Amino acid sequence: MREAGKLGAVLMQFPPRFRRDKTGIAYLRLLPELLPELPVVIEFRHQSWVDGPAQDETVDVLRELGLGFCCVDEPQLKGNMPPVTAVTGSVGYVCFYGRNYADWWPAINQRRAHQLRREIRHDSGSHRERRAREKDLEKQLENQKSQRYNYLYSQAELFPWRERIKAIEREAVTTFAVTNNHFVGQAVANAKMLQVMFNELQRGEETDHLRKLMQLAMELERGRPWEVLTADLETD
Repeated sequence: MREAGKLGAVLMQFPPRFRRDKTGIAYLRLLPELLPELPVVIEFRHQSWVDGPAQDETVDVLRELGLGFCCVDEPQLKGNMPPVTAVTGSVGYVCFYGRNYADWWPAINQRRAHQLRREIRHDSGSHRERRAREKDLEKQLENQKSQRYNYLYSQAELFPWRERIKAIEREAVTTFAVTNNHFVGQAVANAKMLQVMFNELQRGEETDHLRKLMQLAMELERGRPWEVLTADLETD
């Protein structure tokens, strides 16, 4: 990808259990050696990295190592990352995950999923029955994953990021704004809304479905209930 000129950055997404401590910082210091001459961006998923004085210290370490910082927009639940804006490397990076508070933490977590898989394997039923249960479990887990990012930003929610992204662009060589709220194409709609905010939307790019999603975002802003809007979208 790098030789083809298509590598923007290597995004390293760390789990919530990766907290700011001596072990975590020591691991960060290994990355320039493990991924030499690559533009690396770090996504933290625990707020200990940016709590109070820790934020300046984290920024200093990343700048020292030449690693980028991933700015995120996500539900502000306990332990989650706040919408911190920082540039620590050549690449500026912003990721929009949506604000689906209700479905952010899955009903079946990884530990429980592992336990259920083990119970199915040791079940006394037939192979066909076990296989059916396995498929049903995997379908539930996949639905959970999709629902987590089932969120459509309104223009009012995205607008504060306009100046933040502009500030990032002034410091970074390259800047990426990534929409990860991918359920039913909402990421595309919000990406187009960001392009409109930056006057970069090309004429003729909007499909009927995209126009509908963008209209829904504006209706959300006007206060129409999400349940009613999504029901209309599914009907269409």
